[in-house]
Amino acid sequence: MSKLLQIAFITILTVFLFSGCASNSMQGKIFSLNPDTLTDAKKNISFEVSNVKLDKDLPNYHMHGFIIEEDNIKKSLQENLDKFYPKNSKIVPYKVELFIEFEKDAYLMNVNIVKTNGVYKIYKNENLIKTINIKSEYQKKTKNKKDKLYSDSALYGVDDRLYNIPEFRKKYLEYTAYVLDKEIAGDQQYFNHYLYFYAGAIRLSFAKFIQELNNLEIK
Repeated sequence: MSKLLQIAFITILTVFLFSGCASNSMQGKIFSLNPDTLTDAKKNISFEVSNVKLDKDLPNYHMHGFIIEEDNIKKSLQENLDKFYPKNSKIVPYKVELFIEFEKDAYLMNVNIVKTNGVYKIYKNENLIKTINIKSEYQKKTKNKKDKLYSDSALYGVDDRLYNIPEFRKKYLEYTAYVLDKEIAGDQQYFNHYLYFYAGAIRLSFAKFIQELNNLEIK
């Protein structure tokens, strides 16, 4: 695809992703985790996100064409938590606070990697009971044959027979940053756009946190 067509596509994509929004703020499906992120979630436990703070290397609208807002990250984290740990009126939810810093390796419009350093704090009855530090990074790896298998699966659509192999599925989900569907997986693999790198790093942080919650002995 020519450079001009790529730019046109990204413009259309950005309008589509942010349509109906008061500002070009990332939100919605691009932050949604694949249902297979966690298949054996604990029962009778739920979480409520009370606060989110973002810092450091955040995207700039005039440079990147979009922004990331704390309210939308809070909403997306809550939606992902509810997906795996559904709310129940009989259960008092644990409160979650998130402080997350960003770091990117990029030059102008060429981005190589986006990293996050997240501090998740869990409260029960207003008391801090656990702090979980999660580091994540999103980049594209295509240099060796193993990476090419996952990158091709993301780009052209993952084969169901491959996906049903547990070891492959685990690696594929990690490679695609636990993306929700094949369409977004293909787009983020093809287009070297900042929004996919930021979204991928955020999803990876969410996924690691949600998986870590399942290993905690909290009551």
